[in-house]
Amino acid sequence: MQVSKDAVKDYYNILGVPTTASQEEIKAAWKKLVKEWHPDVCRRADAQSRFIEFSEAYHVLQDEYARRRYDYLLQGNLHDLIYYRNRRDFRNCQDEARDQAEPFAAPPPEYLVGLMLQTAISLAQYMFLSWINAFLLYPFGYLDSSENIKSS
Repeated sequence: MQVSKDAVKDYYNILGVPTTASQEEIKAAWKKLVKEWHPDVCRRADAQSRFIEFSEAYHVLQDEYARRRYDYLLQGNLHDLIYYRNRRDFRNCQDEARDQAEPFAAPPPEYLVGLMLQTAISLAQYMFLSWINAFLLYPFGYLDSSENIKSS
């Protein structure tokens, strides 16, 4: 999909700098325009909207990463940018990472609490049955294996 020049704001033209302008030139042009068009200084009706437009242009062009993406967009590669943005959207990456990591993740805390409770109950049952065996049944010969050995 090709991008028409009307579909995208030309931030370079808004700031009045060439596309090869350095960061210092962009900042100087922005400062000049802000001093001239700031709503507190300029009393024209469109001063605020122009000020916002200059600020938007500056914030896109002053960031190297955003500027590279914007330049790529101006070259007519909107389709690639939309694909890239959808693939690299943080929420999409977060969901994708969660899905990939889920098989390797630790069990949820609720499951661990249940497992600990089952373990504690099993341990208590084992200790209770051991106590019954050691103190109640064994002294009375119910589980005395020596009788079986003597009689055979």
